[in-house]
Amino acid sequence: MLGDFGFQVCVLAQHADADVSELATLLGRTPTHASRSGMPVTTPAGARPGGLYPDSRCLVEMASNEDGTLVECLGMTVSALEPLRDYIQQLKNSGGEVVVFARWYPNGDTGEALPAELLTRLGALGVELGFNVYGVRPG
Repeated sequence: MLGDFGFQVCVLAQHADADVSELATLLGRTPTHASRSGMPVTTPAGARPGGLYPDSRCLVEMASNEDGTLVECLGMTVSALEPLRDYIQQLKNSGGEVVVFARWYPNGDTGEALPAELLTRLGALGVELGFNVYGVRPG
């Protein structure tokens, strides 16, 4: 059913060894996932399957289709990141990256055109844009 279409817009910060969980604090949000390089891998249920995280990551969910269109939600996310320009540049200059991505659950024929102005704003921040596309929305 096309009614099951959905998306989530997230921000992911990654760095080889720096603590990137500060991103969530600066955004005023609780991270969906935060891990530090060299710490034991832990599943969302709290199990430790073995191994160590190879890098530090902080994932923050920013918006979903319940909050507006994809373009509106990406715009809100970019607006939240723009005051953090110096933090993002510092992270990038030390080998890290920040990615805005959409978890996209098309469940049928769908599409979206992203305005050049939005892409320009992302580029000015030095932030990557990505899409994780899934066949159907979970749950």
